[in-house]
Amino acid sequence: RPCKINTHQIEKWIDKGFPILASDDYTWKDLHSIIISGYSDDGRFYVIDPNTATEYLIDRWDVIKGSDEFVVIYK
Repeated sequence: RPCKINTHQIEKWIDKGFPILASDDYTWKDLHSIIISGYSDDGRFYVIDPNTATEYLIDRWDVIKGSDEFVVIYK
């Protein structure tokens, strides 16, 4: 179920081992989903892009903006 969330909550769920599904409407024109798989010490999230099958770092605030603060946590 989608829920409104902040970056600290995302880090908490990642630390517990739960993947986070988010929308990335900030960097893509069309609807696009990414999986947040981790975070770095310098303020970025590791994301997996299903369209390109790659993992990369993205600024955590871009993730929040792109998902409009709504994500899905898989428990």
